Amino acid sequence: MHEKELYEYIRLTVVNSIRGQLGCDASNIACEHSSGLDSNAIMGCIVNGIGIAPDKIHTITWMESVDDIYMPPMRQNFDLIDRQCHEIVSRVPYCSSFNFNGLCNQDLKIFGCPPQHVSSFEELKLLNANHCSVFFSGFGGDQALSHHGRNVGTDLATFHSLKAFHQWMGAQCFPLRHFLSRFLASKNRYWARSRTLRLDSKTYSSFEDLLVDSLTSSGRNWLGPVSARAYPWELDSYSPLKISLENRILADWIAVRMEEEFRAAAYFNIHKVFPFLNEQVVSTLLNQEALLFRDSVKTGNGRLVHRRAFAPYLPLCLDDLPDKLRPFSPEVRDIIDNEPALNIKESCLFFLGLSELHPQVYRYWDVDMIKTSVDPFLHSGKATYLQSRDIFNCLRTINVLSNWWKKLDDRG
Repeated sequence: MHEKELYEYIRLTVVNSIRGQLGCDASNIACEHSSGLDSNAIMGCIVNGIGIAPDKIHTITWMESVDDIYMPPMRQNFDLIDRQCHEIVSRVPYCSSFNFNGLCNQDLKIFGCPPQHVSSFEELKLLNANHCSVFFSGFGGDQALSHHGRNVGTDLATFHSLKAFHQWMGAQCFPLRHFLSRFLASKNRYWARSRTLRLDSKTYSSFEDLLVDSLTSSGRNWLGPVSARAYPWELDSYSPLKISLENRILADWIAVRMEEEFRAAAYFNIHKVFPFLNEQVVSTLLNQEALLFRDSVKTGNGRLVHRRAFAPYLPLCLDDLPDKLRPFSPEVRDIIDNEPALNIKESCLFFLGLSELHPQVYRYWDVDMIKTSVDPFLHSGKATYLQSRDIFNCLRTINVLSNWWKKLDDRG
């Protein structure tokens, strides 16, 4: 499509999709609202595109994040009512016997089995109490419509596109090193994968694969075929743009998270909607020129299709804040750096103190090996945040599974 035609098509498709979900119901509607492009575009479609009055809208914002210092102007832009802007703390809660068992039982009541994503459902209970029937989410935008566009360089790294690549990089002299790396990536997928995996490894801790490393022989027979680490397409800037779009939007975890959020909302009589996981929009994006997604590195114009398609609806302050990498306030930075690590460590020690695990846990995991591995780190006080997080995920998972197996036994 021509650029202007594309932007109008995307905007109208999303607006019509949202309008179709609203129907004639007189109930309130809800929207996830952060300082990012995706949720503000959806808010713009609802308020400016469809004309829904702000007194019908409730928003959910997860606080103690980068959003804290940016939300006031976002809300003012849409004339939102303060008492209907609900803020939920996103930190990891301390686990005790009471709240852990309560959360496990709630999960089983809603899903019938342990979900793959952890949620307290606090926002759904709140929205249900405020008579919201539809809940809009910006999830899925990053994978396609608001893709960062850093992969465009690989599409341009051919010998007949030298000038275009130079202009895209915005360098005074020809950026030979960047050109050769992207050219090699386009010709040698093995090299591109190794570069991406090396970048991904920087986010690992020594306990990243503890659940897999501690599998018994029975556990490896059961889970071995599905325990391999998924390729991190979210970090791969070396593949061509279309390949990146396809693999990011079709990733297994996207479908799993979408289904779990949809089912959880349905339990509270709320219809969860994901406007940016629209098949028409995604299929259209896959057939566009790569440069539409990011026309230059120097100007920082990433996420370009999204920004231009929804420009009439977005707060003006987002013109200077298209990227998610923004500064935190000192107060929030202190909370992020200290409180979560402390809560996670205390929760890990709580899980270590639980001794009555279901026999199936011992069948599939070497529990003694897990405890021997993590105990010295937790008691030394030297565990990093990433190590504490991965220990927490491992210990929580085996205890959640233990609780599930016990419930199945009780039901006969």
